Amino acid sequence: MQTDLAIREFMKSSCYQELRAISDCYTDKTDAQIVGMKDDIIRIALRDNYGYSQIVHVKQVGATPFNRGGEGLLVARAHSRVTVIKQSGCSYAAIRDNAVLLEDDPRTNAFGVYTENLCKTDPRYARMRASQIRFANLGATHAFHGFCCVHDEVECKIPAISEDGKMSKAKIFNGDALLREYVEVGVPSVVLKYVVHATLPKISEIVMRALNTVMQVGEGSAKNKTIDNRSG
Repeated sequence: MQTDLAIREFMKSSCYQELRAISDCYTDKTDAQIVGMKDDIIRIALRDNYGYSQIVHVKQVGATPFNRGGEGLLVARAHSRVTVIKQSGCSYAAIRDNAVLLEDDPRTNAFGVYTENLCKTDPRYARMRASQIRFANLGATHAFHGFCCVHDEVECKIPAISEDGKMSKAKIFNGDALLREYVEVGVPSVVLKYVVHATLPKISEIVMRALNTVMQVGEGSAKNKTIDNRSG
């Protein structure tokens, strides 16, 4: 299969060797260096074309079951992200560094299947289809899914963002052109190719944990009022 060939070619590359060295150094107690490790991972992947930048429509992006140590995707948190973003204003700077995605594995579409099945459990989730999902979040999971919920105008009872029991695009987009753009056009993202996760799953864990670490530090700062735009 072509996908297996891509994995074999990746494992022969210097990119694989460098990322494997980072993965081998990582433990669940690696806190002091984890943000730097994440930066190195993205730099190396982009340099060797095992990562790329792309504007991605949010409805193509699912979640991973290992988000936040197994928490996955919580619908209440997705709705609260929309509320905070609407109140504070959508910020490119806030979401930019956290918009890191992973290609779904074309052999399994595992993230797409997980996301579709989860979203069937509650009408407040967006209407997601595995066949349309090509990526999954490593950062900003709940912000992205919140944008999906806005796109689909799902059931919602939060007054600031809803009307007649559903999310209201008219209310949410009012005065926020960037938020409209993210929901209707897409979000500028960095994408890691699926071969990275298929061969070095710890790399995904490092990136995700580093992004959550940065978010948690930001939440401790009273000066940062838009941090929820970017959190997982």
